[in-house]
Amino acid sequence: MKPAGRLASLLGPPGSSLRRWRVLLLLALLGCLAWLVGPYAAFRLPGDPTLVPQEGQSRIHTILVALWWAAGVDAALAAGLLATSGFWARPERGLPAASRAPGRAGFGYVALLLAAAALAGALRWPLARQSVWWDEAWSVRHTLVGTVEPAEDDGSRLVFEPVPWIDTFYYYRKPTNHVLYSIAARVSLGAWRAATGAPPSAWDAFALRFPAYAAGLLGVVGIGLLVRSLGFARAGLAAAFLLAIHPWHIRYGADGRGYAFMVLFAIAAAGFLLRGLRRGGWLAWLGYGASQLAMLWVHPLAIYFPLALGGAGALALALGPGTASERAHRLARFAVANALAAMAYLPLMAPNLAQSVMLKFEWKQPADVVGHLAHQLWLYLATGLPRRQPFVPELVYPSIRNLWGGGVLTRAVAYGVLPALVAVGLARGVRRPGPARAVLLGLALAVPLALLHRWLQPLLLIERFAIYGMVAVVALLAIGLDGVLAAVLPARARRVGVPVGLAFGLTAYQLFVLPQTRVLRTYPPTAAREVAELVARAGEGTPGGVLRAGLGLGGNTPDVYDPYVLHVHRAGEIAALAERSRSEGRPLYVFYGYNDANRVKSPDAMVYLDDPRLFQEVAVLPAIEAEFLIRVFRYTGQPLPQ
Repeated sequence: MKPAGRLASLLGPPGSSLRRWRVLLLLALLGCLAWLVGPYAAFRLPGDPTLVPQEGQSRIHTILVALWWAAGVDAALAAGLLATSGFWARPERGLPAASRAPGRAGFGYVALLLAAAALAGALRWPLARQSVWWDEAWSVRHTLVGTVEPAEDDGSRLVFEPVPWIDTFYYYRKPTNHVLYSIAARVSLGAWRAATGAPPSAWDAFALRFPAYAAGLLGVVGIGLLVRSLGFARAGLAAAFLLAIHPWHIRYGADGRGYAFMVLFAIAAAGFLLRGLRRGGWLAWLGYGASQLAMLWVHPLAIYFPLALGGAGALALALGPGTASERAHRLARFAVANALAAMAYLPLMAPNLAQSVMLKFEWKQPADVVGHLAHQLWLYLATGLPRRQPFVPELVYPSIRNLWGGGVLTRAVAYGVLPALVAVGLARGVRRPGPARAVLLGLALAVPLALLHRWLQPLLLIERFAIYGMVAVVALLAIGLDGVLAAVLPARARRVGVPVGLAFGLTAYQLFVLPQTRVLRTYPPTAAREVAELVARAGEGTPGGVLRAGLGLGGNTPDVYDPYVLHVHRAGEIAALAERSRSEGRPLYVFYGYNDANRVKSPDAMVYLDDPRLFQEVAVLPAIEAEFLIRVFRYTGQPLPQ
């Protein structure tokens, strides 16, 4: 056999899809093998570092060891895909016409989706420019910008320590780093500096949040198109407007974290899966894999979404149309797309997952699911409102317990009307043809799967970690309301009556959650910037300004605006600052948020701040949540009792 013939036999015919896949996989395999034996191989590193970090093991060694193991797994996956490529890389037969999707959306439909996106942008705009809260401040310090602190040898001189890019990718001493979002936010901040000429240490709240803001608007359009593709055109428009006005999406669609990304990628994954089940093709399968990869790159505890959606997709493929051989071929392509996503994911997140092993105290949570977590998660997904909020004498924060008086009507809506509409929507969804039914069931099962795991194994599962559940809840609410209206209206009135009824339902929903919408449009996530501005004004004319200190939780956010803020946790630290205030003749200001948590963690310090003879309250700075409200106190100058 001639060399060209042997090459064609090994790689496949020239120009074929099989050859392209084999070349790509062979290059990936060779790259992994080179890393496995290269200078950064785990067995070449000093100190014998391990994948599970040992005490004192450097972070760079943990990163390199994790990358080495990721290369080993990727090499095995690449070899397996190469060995089976003769089966899954062959051309795919078309699916029956019955599986095809609806036609393209018309101009009017797209215009209404854009109107929903514009409404979403207007509702999120005020919050997107407000002061940052604790998680955002942590990101500014550790993954996006860096720290600005007084020099050790000269307190009047500030030193900027920038964040290296490796920390943006691989700093995971807290799961607060939503890596893909951190990358997008860092690029956004870089563009803002280039446009404004700001120095490397500067940052802007809206530039930090712009990727989330944009993702929120795209999500509004995306969910409308997704629900339309599922076969519910009218409900698609309702879903878009419902997501636009939903308080929980307003909250995290204007937040410098990755939660708006999670919603957007959940919508994209569902859309690509629906396309793949109907049409097949690598565009759909690779798009599905990339969407799942992106979601898990934001937060690995979103794993329940790809498990639920992927399981539903695999089952739909296994039971779908065609011969057994054709179904096996489509299922193999689906598996390959997931394997390729895993190959890309491992080097991106394995170092972070290895670091997360050291966060055992962060991950442990009580197994209480039905008593609180599922209840609260439902309320957030359906209404964006908490079950209750801590009492604040100055303000009434909306919750289900006090919304519109907290009477029977409020409970009837939250626990009766909205669940019933979701149930109707799900019932309508399971009656759709196979692809739409599979996608809706996959969307609906993601959150229950997360709750089941939490019930079986206590772990960290904060409600917002399951924000991807909004896709199912919003879609099913819209589909359910559309179905109820179509059922109760006579046939001749449905063409006009159902859209009018949907508009009325959306208006009623907005009125129901209006108190929460007002809070989100009025107050910052927490008043960190306002604290810095207050103490700056108080220090005008005082050399060095006033002494200022933040107590415990909530007190460690304003230092991104004011690097001279001190952190205190105990009564002794406050007493030392009070003595310094008297000796230097400088006023002392102390502030805190998280009232309930700080009273548990720093009860001795709170005794001082609660005594009006020692500390006078000078400001109460509201926030979007009661626990994020900040109280500011000025020391009266009286000696503190020991």
